[in-house]
Amino acid sequence: MRFRMGSITAAVAMAGAMTLLGSGVANASAAKCQGDNCVEVVGKGLYVSAVNVAEAAGHLRSGYYYAKYIIHNKETWSWSSWYGGGHVMYFSKLSNRSYPNGTIICGGVQHTKAEIDYPDDACVTVHN
Repeated sequence: MRFRMGSITAAVAMAGAMTLLGSGVANASAAKCQGDNCVEVVGKGLYVSAVNVAEAAGHLRSGYYYAKYIIHNKETWSWSSWYGGGHVMYFSKLSNRSYPNGTIICGGVQHTKAEIDYPDDACVTVHN
């Protein structure tokens, strides 16, 4: 699994873009922040070319970055190594692929790698 990490500047820029795109429904590219976390899904229709996760502006913290997708109530998780705050994490495992209509993609940063529903998951729905 490959992760690419951006800088704090990229995290702030992504958080700003998410404020403008905050619908949380992706029929093209979409981004959403929830609590301390932000997720950006880049693509068109059911094809997702990139999934990026960052902290919301002003909420930088260290932890494990995660992204997951949910299809028919089944969750598939992907985790990064531990990082200090201020990064944009690209999740290659969830990128460059098509998803079924209605798939939910979520992400965030947490202090443990527990695969539970976090109350501040940032999520978008992929649809055609």
